[in-house]
Amino acid sequence: MLDDPTRPASEQTFVSPENLPASKTVSILAFVQALADHYPETSPGKPVRGSKTPGIGRDLPGHHLSLYASWLAEAHQYFRKTSQEQVAPNQTSEWVLDNYYIIRQALRQIKEDLPLNYYQQLPRLVSGPFAGFPRIYTIAREVLSFQRLLLDPVELQTIVDQYQERFPLTMGELWALPIFLRYSLIEFLAHTLVSILHLSTPPALPPRLPILVQSAVAPPQSETPPAEPANSDSVANTILSLRTISQQNWSDFFESVSCLEHTLQKDPAGIYPQMDFKTRDLYRKEIEKLSFASGWDENELARITLDLASSSLSNASGTPQERIQADSSTEKVGLPEGSSRSDHRHPPELAIPATHIGEFLLGKGRALLEERISYQPDVKTTIGRWVFQHASAVYLLSITLLLVLILAPLSSAEDLQNILGTTLSPFSPFWQATGKWIILILLAGAILIPALTVVTSLVNWLVTLFVRPRILPKLNFKDGIPDPFQTLVVIPALISSREDIDSLVQQLELHYLRNPEPGLTFAMLTDFNDANDETTPGDADLLQYAISAIKALNARYEISISNGDERSSTDDPPREGETRFVFLHRKRLWNPSEGKWMGWERKRGKLHELNRLLRGGKNLSFSTLYSDGEDTGVLKNTLQRIRFVITLDSDTILPHGAACRLAGTLAHPLNRAVFDEKTGRVVSGYTILQPRMEIHPRSVNYSWFTRLFTGDTGLDLYTLAVSDTYQDFFGEGIYVGKGIYDVDTFERSLEGRIPENTVLSHDLLEGLMGRAGLVSDITMIEDYPQNYFIHSTRQRRWIRGDWQLLPWLFHNNRRPPVFSAMARWKMFDNLRRELLAPALLFIFILGMIFLPALASLWTGIILLTLGVPLLTDVARSALQIVGGEVQGVLRPLGWNFLRWVVAVAFLPYEAYLSVEAITTTLYRLFISHRHLLQWTTAAQSTRIFNDRSRRSTAWQPFGLSTLLVFFFAAGILLASGLALNPTAPALVGASPVLVFWALSPAIAWWINRPITVRMLPLSAEQVNFLRQITRRTWGFFERFVGPEDHWLPPDHYQESPGGKIAH
Repeated sequence: MLDDPTRPASEQTFVSPENLPASKTVSILAFVQALADHYPETSPGKPVRGSKTPGIGRDLPGHHLSLYASWLAEAHQYFRKTSQEQVAPNQTSEWVLDNYYIIRQALRQIKEDLPLNYYQQLPRLVSGPFAGFPRIYTIAREVLSFQRLLLDPVELQTIVDQYQERFPLTMGELWALPIFLRYSLIEFLAHTLVSILHLSTPPALPPRLPILVQSAVAPPQSETPPAEPANSDSVANTILSLRTISQQNWSDFFESVSCLEHTLQKDPAGIYPQMDFKTRDLYRKEIEKLSFASGWDENELARITLDLASSSLSNASGTPQERIQADSSTEKVGLPEGSSRSDHRHPPELAIPATHIGEFLLGKGRALLEERISYQPDVKTTIGRWVFQHASAVYLLSITLLLVLILAPLSSAEDLQNILGTTLSPFSPFWQATGKWIILILLAGAILIPALTVVTSLVNWLVTLFVRPRILPKLNFKDGIPDPFQTLVVIPALISSREDIDSLVQQLELHYLRNPEPGLTFAMLTDFNDANDETTPGDADLLQYAISAIKALNARYEISISNGDERSSTDDPPREGETRFVFLHRKRLWNPSEGKWMGWERKRGKLHELNRLLRGGKNLSFSTLYSDGEDTGVLKNTLQRIRFVITLDSDTILPHGAACRLAGTLAHPLNRAVFDEKTGRVVSGYTILQPRMEIHPRSVNYSWFTRLFTGDTGLDLYTLAVSDTYQDFFGEGIYVGKGIYDVDTFERSLEGRIPENTVLSHDLLEGLMGRAGLVSDITMIEDYPQNYFIHSTRQRRWIRGDWQLLPWLFHNNRRPPVFSAMARWKMFDNLRRELLAPALLFIFILGMIFLPALASLWTGIILLTLGVPLLTDVARSALQIVGGEVQGVLRPLGWNFLRWVVAVAFLPYEAYLSVEAITTTLYRLFISHRHLLQWTTAAQSTRIFNDRSRRSTAWQPFGLSTLLVFFFAAGILLASGLALNPTAPALVGASPVLVFWALSPAIAWWINRPITVRMLPLSAEQVNFLRQITRRTWGFFERFVGPEDHWLPPDHYQESPGGKIAH
């Protein structure tokens, strides 16, 4: 479709129509009047589903596109042939040959932007020679004819504005205007070339349609120019107009002429004009959809929405300042003594979300709007709304039903009992009967986990297939974050060396350079490593070094308020009292549970104490607060102006503009957290927003492991996939520790609810208590572990953290916090995922020992369960091919197949890793109650693995898995000889899995190898060729780059005929 930039309507690229000459304005007014007289009445368009041909009995524009395309291609070939025959070129052939790529681009754009369903939605004329044609098509033709095919966007804007004073155009018509301008130009060009070439057999083009308006208002001409020059001018003007269309920002044009946009700009809350383009477009599309469904005019719907919002504003009691204070009282957490939120938090226009029109388009007030217009949704809409209103029940019930369908064939245990009876025949009858049921129960419990995995993956895939992505509304903070929403970008980290400090300072600087907008402050939030004493000899030196680094950083990007300028690489205006870079460090405290001096509660404690510091809290463990020599009291007062905090890991990249977009999203009234006063639970809005996490492209080149898994959306929870399902279907995502949160609402959602020394992986719990949202259209970038062993170390940390949440899974909702069914499901789903590898290995071993005749079944369970991502990708590729998308669809399947092979091969190691982490956690959680906060950072894991002794230790489990395969195979063969059971064929059935396991050390060695680029020496002939290319390149710049073109290289140089630069 058309370009969709996020630039606000205030940044118009069009010249004001008021600057047009008076004579031109008179001519335009006469033209518009004639246009309105000739094309007055329309019938509303309706979406048509399943129709492949127009339903009004005649050919329509857009359905002859292939005829025009084939004729223009034929004409282009004709001009090429004549130029090759050394025939003197004319102006027409030069224009077509030099600009045919523009023509092809226009044809492709029309085809992409004008699907049949969209075409059928456009209002059509009901009378005259153009009856049945879209009104906007006839307007586009007449405007081009009026402008002699040379499009003038300023005149076009004036014409559209004047026409809409008589007949307002719909949203669809305005967006279709550039499409039909292109189509009309292609139509004019095709007929013009027919008249120029005078072929003996003219092409089979549709008849040329008349121009009804232009002749009535065109100025008289003194003489008629010759046919060839006139036609040449038409060709030139057509191509220039196609180029103008492709260069215009049609989003700005749309908002400058849209009557609907002008109406919505009157939002009583003043929010709508402050939103970004995509959010405004989201609101407009809601009105458009409601207009199609109800039959109401778009502008009338907008006015009704404004009336409802205005009524909410008038019904709000008290002065604006009193409303702000009342709204703030429900969110006040730890404010400085003697201060209130109204001092510097909510501007008046953001105080009451119910007065914003978005509440009636996307929020809880939608029912009031539909009631006002007496709208009755159709059956499909009603069912869809019911599904979303009962999303949790529908989701869990779907999983349950599919689980029953999968397990139904195994519910009959008669055959299994017979096979078990044969296997257990050497034992006494009592042990035979008892053993049968014990084995069946163990198998049933173990099979439940892979079955649940398959079903959950299938349901998640279906949700992403049928449910559209949910985009959160945003305010436009592109030019800076306003004072009420000042934001702190913070990196919580451990420091143990100067290298750690240098790395953090560099990251802080890069975050600033990518996000230099006003309203952002950047901070290092650090602890020392755990120690046996409160202080160590190197602590003071590290602190002084960190302070010096922050001082140097502030000096490099110093803000000078006195003279109003800023001595830095950016042009952003300074703000009074703005602090740019801050260093916050905590001292060690004694932790009896860990038996160490350490930072209180690690990262969770850092952020909690930071939040208290931002609200004037006392008795904190901060030992150092520094920002360019500011007095500590002044710095604290400055920090208390912060409302939002963006927390990042030490390897996270905050892309350009991401900080302002995140702040703009959380600041939007519809995203503001609303609490249930009885339970304290967040019932709507968000306290945390999680951006989509992407893997840094450089990670691809670390090793074959990163090449294989980088970019995979299904590898683990903490990169991408599952959160999309939760956000799109349930309206809330999963927090993975990198995102933005509102200090006050975040602290309110967690206040007094997490005991000390109990939670290691706090991100999921904080997201569940504070209701986290996924901002799927904003990304952060992070590195991927360099090899499989570092990745498995990270997995072990996450498994420990997830299983420490086991008591929260069974938390009683009679006391805060109150967890929803989906919140508990998220915690359970993590545990289910981490039990998958042990369950599969247990099923295989138990099945092969007691039910060897079903060896193919146990092998199939492993292959199918681990192959679900591959199967869903195959299904997705098939759907894309059916939909006509062929190029590059099958390319990812090869990588997905290799990932499946690696998953099968590493199953024993993954099972060992999970069992070790789970048992360790359960022991510490329920028996020792110690070392629950034991943690190793990603950077420390990398340094540890780089130690040679630890590398050899990492390989030991793979060696054990290979030995397991050989002992397992030997056991099967031995049982075959002793029990005379058909276990030898069972070895054949189990061989696919056993072969992969036996090869797992070799596979691990291969994927962990660093990727090295082989440097091949060049031959003398190749060196000579490259030197010639170098000389020719230098010669090009030496010849064509000069002061006459402001030292800029030309875009085009026409070699023949007549070598010259095309300006």
